[in-house]
Amino acid sequence: MGRLITKSLIVLCTSSYAAIFLSGCADMSGLFGGGQPTDRQAEAPVLLPSYAKGTWYAFNDGSHEVVVESAGDTVVWQDEKGRLETRYRNPVLPRLQWPRGETKVLAKPDALWPLMPGNTVQFQELRNEFDLTRRLTQSKARVWRCSVQDVAVLDTEAGSFETYPISCELRSRGSANRLLGTRIWHYAPKVGHYVRQEKIDSVGTRKIRELTARG
Repeated sequence: MGRLITKSLIVLCTSSYAAIFLSGCADMSGLFGGGQPTDRQAEAPVLLPSYAKGTWYAFNDGSHEVVVESAGDTVVWQDEKGRLETRYRNPVLPRLQWPRGETKVLAKPDALWPLMPGNTVQFQELRNEFDLTRRLTQSKARVWRCSVQDVAVLDTEAGSFETYPISCELRSRGSANRLLGTRIWHYAPKVGHYVRQEKIDSVGTRKIRELTARG
């Protein structure tokens, strides 16, 4: 499991821009394992990743995925069991289609991009899950609230990478507004993909998978 390496916090709250960056000055160390940002931000704009056919990634939980098709804003992935999933190039957005379900995402395909600490977005996911045995479809609606945190260095089995942590809180739609969980992607521009993914359920149980190899 990776170890988050941190350096000094950069505070960008000048007098003329204090209102804009105020939220970025809050300490997010509790969510990201006690870490602080690096002492510099990436200079070039971090654009949406592009995935070529045959590109693959392997993770420490034994899973791996390979690109079998890429066109426009969508990518078709195949996992280690041969199952296909269609997703946006934007790794933060929910998957669009898989063997037992489909999703309509009410967000722009490039939501949050180019990546910059402080970027935020809120969108809805309308999800249909298929029960092939009982021939039933279960429909769900969820609200995603995502934000880009300060750049930090993450040490993984595949190497040490400067990353942009992207945190998304998932809640039920409607008056209940129930917390369903949190997703965190540590996106590494050098890799063009996330090198760590965290899933935290509503009671705080955390599952982590990290990049071990790519090609």
